[in-house]
Amino acid sequence: MALFDRYRVVLSGHVMPEQNRRDVLFALAKLFNSSSQRMESLLQGKEVTLKKEYNKDEASKICLAIRKAGASCKVEKIEEVTLEIANEIRGDE
Repeated sequence: MALFDRYRVVLSGHVMPEQNRRDVLFALAKLFNSSSQRMESLLQGKEVTLKKEYNKDEASKICLAIRKAGASCKVEKIEEVTLEIANEIRGDE
């Protein structure tokens, strides 16, 4: 693992099995300091990526909190663009 690996949290857009959708909306609203109406967009059946990047521990903690709220999510490593690709674009060798 590189020193600067970054991760993102991706919500699946689904409530976890045996969870009440309304309760999940309220729990997410509390977690994100928002309203349950605004959290509705996170549970539309489509993946939603949180905008911020995190280190692995932070991303794992956030994903765990989201799961405890009753929503499904995952942590994804953000792949780095290598310098070789950037050099190819500029025409360097």
